[in-house]
Amino acid sequence: MSVSMKLHHLLYMAAAFLLLPLMCSCSSDDGSDTTINEESQIALSNHYINLNIVIGSGNEGTMRGTPEGKENGDGREAGFARENLVTGVTLILYKDAAGINTSAETTLTFINYYPVSLVSRETQGTSYSSDTKADEAIYTTGDQPLAGTGIDITETNYHAIIVANQNLASVFTTSSKVKEVRDYVMTHIYSGDGMKLDATHFVMSLETDYIVNFASPTSKVTNGNRTTYNFDNIRIERLAARMDFWAKNATYETKDKNNDDYTTPGYEYPVWKSTDTTTPTSADKFVLTAVTPFNLFQGTEYLFKRTNDASSPYLADETTTNYVLDPQWGNKTTAAVPAFVENALDDIITNNTVKMTTASFQTSKYTYTESTVSGDNMIVCYPKENTLSLTTPLYYYATGLAIEGDYYTDGEGTPEHLVFYGYLRHQGEDDGPYIIKLSDDLDKTQTGTVPMNFGVVRNNIYRISIEKINERQHMEINIKVKKWDPFTHEVIYM
Repeated sequence: MSVSMKLHHLLYMAAAFLLLPLMCSCSSDDGSDTTINEESQIALSNHYINLNIVIGSGNEGTMRGTPEGKENGDGREAGFARENLVTGVTLILYKDAAGINTSAETTLTFINYYPVSLVSRETQGTSYSSDTKADEAIYTTGDQPLAGTGIDITETNYHAIIVANQNLASVFTTSSKVKEVRDYVMTHIYSGDGMKLDATHFVMSLETDYIVNFASPTSKVTNGNRTTYNFDNIRIERLAARMDFWAKNATYETKDKNNDDYTTPGYEYPVWKSTDTTTPTSADKFVLTAVTPFNLFQGTEYLFKRTNDASSPYLADETTTNYVLDPQWGNKTTAAVPAFVENALDDIITNNTVKMTTASFQTSKYTYTESTVSGDNMIVCYPKENTLSLTTPLYYYATGLAIEGDYYTDGEGTPEHLVFYGYLRHQGEDDGPYIIKLSDDLDKTQTGTVPMNFGVVRNNIYRISIEKINERQHMEINIKVKKWDPFTHEVIYM
């Protein structure tokens, strides 16, 4: 056989070999149609997905008001880099047009854990005067291949479940139901002990329902035969909350006006006479010496925010009638110290548990400024979600802060040590400061008047400040509830 004939024979065989898959795709032994969707087949080799994750809310209205009753709360505040840190995300896809509140029997279609990269970090910087400024945080999975995933890129009703800093690919399979993910509870919602600068790797979950529609992605980038589907603004929120103490209207002092040592150094506050209206004029002084959180909820927490809305309980916006639930919400009824409450108020009063002194906060403070009022702001702890019913005894279940200090009559001499206790409030009924009482005046039978009035809800900062202390030794405090998230900006693609 000549060389030309051999070449022609080889080309004929090659053409027949290339046509074989096409013939096979159009027929089968039983004669049934087994045609594979052409676009899905292509995706097995050269199509990719890229997720861009944003920490925090794009809608301030989803949070409840402050104790002053403002519907939109006290604004938003960016987190620190360690609070925004995300190292990886679990992506779960399922087919159901109804989304996260769908039938309990809907099965998962795809589940995988992706490492992520921070694509942009810009200093927000408007609320802080220290060098430790908050960072914006948007993370990307980068291009992840769709080959072998079983995902159909012609499908338009994939809904996504996103969880950060938690590998749920080892927990769920494609045989798992959406209900199993919705009902999943977390015991540990961050790494570290949760105090001050120790907490990191906060577990975060989807804030609002998200649709992954390959027919309508945020953007679609084609480079040669490679196509990437980009999905942006997938918003996640921390399961934890944050409790701060803001020492505005005070200065940290170690000596009094006569240059004598204070019994305990701390933040010195002026004292108001009962007749004062604009300026404190009393010669007395109050020196704050310790702030200690109590009734920290240590039970499990729902992976996704749940409310009492019967029709759409998952990821719903809270209102005065649609309130957040935690897994133990219905069990907070008895006047006892339950196993799922750590550092109960009873223990602080009767056993004098270890106090978090103001001196211990000096290494973790930063300066917070609002409306020209500045002061040291100290991160006290990162509590879990803790919501209460109308019949819950606040004394045993409501998360709060013990405020301790020395009261100096005429600003000198032997002080009287005072201990005040105030509960966190997520929403309120009245305008103005919140008056808290000395330990001797606490009512152990007091209950809430509105569900979630005295409560903690995920991804909010509860910032407590002393507004006034008067000669009658009454203390007025203010609690600002701020949405805890970065301010978003345009995504930068890798």
